Amino acid sequence: MRMNALPVVALAGLVLAACSSEPVAPVSQRALRAAAALSGAANKGPQDLGFLGTGAQALGISPNGTVVGQFDAQTGDIRAFIWTSKAGMTQLTPPAGSSLDWAYSVNDAGQAVGFSNLTTGQFAILWTNGVPYNLGALGGTGSSAASGINAIGEVVGTSNSHAMLWVPNTKNGTTGTMYDIDGRPEGSYAAAVNEAGQVVGTMSETDASQHAFLWTPNVSNGTVGTMVDIDPTHGDSHAFGLNDRGDVVGQHDVGGGVPGAFIWNAATGMREIGTFPGGSNSAANGVDRTSRVVGSAFTASGNFHAFVWTSKNSIQDLGTLGGNFAEAWATNPKGQAVGVSQTASGQNHAALWNLP
Repeated sequence: MRMNALPVVALAGLVLAACSSEPVAPVSQRALRAAAALSGAANKGPQDLGFLGTGAQALGISPNGTVVGQFDAQTGDIRAFIWTSKAGMTQLTPPAGSSLDWAYSVNDAGQAVGFSNLTTGQFAILWTNGVPYNLGALGGTGSSAASGINAIGEVVGTSNSHAMLWVPNTKNGTTGTMYDIDGRPEGSYAAAVNEAGQVVGTMSETDASQHAFLWTPNVSNGTVGTMVDIDPTHGDSHAFGLNDRGDVVGQHDVGGGVPGAFIWNAATGMREIGTFPGGSNSAANGVDRTSRVVGSAFTASGNFHAFVWTSKNSIQDLGTLGGNFAEAWATNPKGQAVGVSQTASGQNHAALWNLP
């Protein structure tokens, strides 16, 4: 099972790593991370959600605890899964002609979003009741990928190198309209959306740098709004998650090209999360309604471990399934986080943590 140092979110011309060693279609950028040399031991561990095929990683979790992600099939194909406490892990039905599927986010209605590689190109996919729907692309041509969905079924991601917002015609519907929320020529991708329709992601600048952004609609869940650079002074930065309070989390250059996790909101501005004692390189991937943050960082021994951070207790190691590696990708209001963890045998499984 291969883990890449640049995972998740949308089309940015990079390779998104799966659980195998073969390259896949260009999807996204979680930039500034160095490759990990995995060694050492964890001190506690998550719940093992298992795997299909040869390995799996969980990438999204809904408020009610439904989980989605990707797995490596025995054939070597990369496919999407959905997991519930009742049914366990099952494959999401691929669209006709798909050679690869990823699922990144899910809501309480059980709608999952991601992307598939089809014979006609790469497209954002919405799964509703297990049925895949192609959301198309901006302008009706090109490519797309979806990375986030909220309770009413609004979807965000990227299309033709622009951050996009797809709005269903009816609540949690399967037909709708895709909007370009970035009219600038430089390009962008959207990573996540909250219940009010605020969107975060990464915007390219004229000097080729990339900055974290927050897009806020003029009216709640509207399609016209304002995109703001929330980190104009830290070189490259990327926003990966947000909550309904407007807290934004991500990763930026903290000096000398070293990447560090951050949390930001309009009232208090930018705050560094840091890393494990003696460690380096961190990224914040998700934040819940209490401003509790999950992500991953290198430990002092050089292992990449999942963490939880709060303003009161700082950064805490969430442990692994017995192996040397873990990464937390998303969290929900129930205090759960999901991601991937290496087992003692060296296999990577989808994992769920109950956060302290």
